[in-house]
Amino acid sequence: MLPNPSNVHDTSTFYGKFYDRISKSGLRHHIRAVLFFQGETNALSGYQETIQSYQNKYLRLREHWKIDYSFDWEYLFQIRPGCWVGNFHIIQEAQRRMPQKVTNLRVMSSTGMNQANCHYFFHNGYERAGLDIYRMVARDLYQKEEVLNIYPPEVDSIWFSNCDRTEITLRLHRDDDTYFWTPGWEPDFRIEGDSTVAVLSGYILGNTVVLKLSKAPEASFKGLSYLSHIGGAEAPVKNANGIGMLIFYNMPVSDCINTSPKESISSYQSSVFPNPTTGIVQIKLSAPSTVSIYDVSGVLIHRECVNNFDVHPVRIQGPSGWYLVVIANEDLFHTFRIMKH
Repeated sequence: MLPNPSNVHDTSTFYGKFYDRISKSGLRHHIRAVLFFQGETNALSGYQETIQSYQNKYLRLREHWKIDYSFDWEYLFQIRPGCWVGNFHIIQEAQRRMPQKVTNLRVMSSTGMNQANCHYFFHNGYERAGLDIYRMVARDLYQKEEVLNIYPPEVDSIWFSNCDRTEITLRLHRDDDTYFWTPGWEPDFRIEGDSTVAVLSGYILGNTVVLKLSKAPEASFKGLSYLSHIGGAEAPVKNANGIGMLIFYNMPVSDCINTSPKESISSYQSSVFPNPTTGIVQIKLSAPSTVSIYDVSGVLIHRECVNNFDVHPVRIQGPSGWYLVVIANEDLFHTFRIMKH
């Protein structure tokens, strides 16, 4: 897809042929967005791509786009494994991170598209790609009202949610979207650094995905990957529009902090007080839970596992303002909005 560096518009290249067609059509100065679906070839081991090298190639390509065309938005489809065995995880992770490099770039997953092992079927495949991208384009270019579930589910943080490290929780970026778990695709997740650990099951809790592991990972554990699979349209996590979760590679997993011995479960409900607070909130639990505190931008500032059911103090580290306290376990998912003076 890259142009000939000595003759950018050389029509013997894909880039030059495309430029020639657009120029002759009279549309060159009327391009509003670029939709890009590429990367399977770069996954071949002979390319020896790294995350950085693929991103550099994409950035080099878009430099020429910006010279030759005038557009405001870019939509990048994240590829799925297929056609051959290769370093798909490298390309997928590079694509997932591209919005960190380019403003006005959105990434769309292909994990919910109906794939025929290499290319895609039309029904629920290429057709789905068009419908999924349309919702984004309608919002960005045509000022349509933003609705829920138009972006692919995307993980923004991961942690061990019990203190024996046999359960992992993934927090999804958009709190208001609706998510669904489809069993049977647990092998799409991979424990990096310890191939003896498998994901046995999972479920959705609010905007989190909880994974049950076969055992605790060894000290060689590096992180968690979601790599999808070849063929079909199923994915373990989708939103209410059927859009599959974005693939990620070797994301870090935070440790759980064990604060007290386990005691019997009492019958009262969880609560957080006082509100407002000067810095310390008292948390009362009805079951062993993970307590997480986020600032107003959604950044995690504190997390710990709490196993006792008496009042447990937690300090909010940060300036005055609003914070979100999230209490989660298998039976509940409570959020509390707290003001710190």
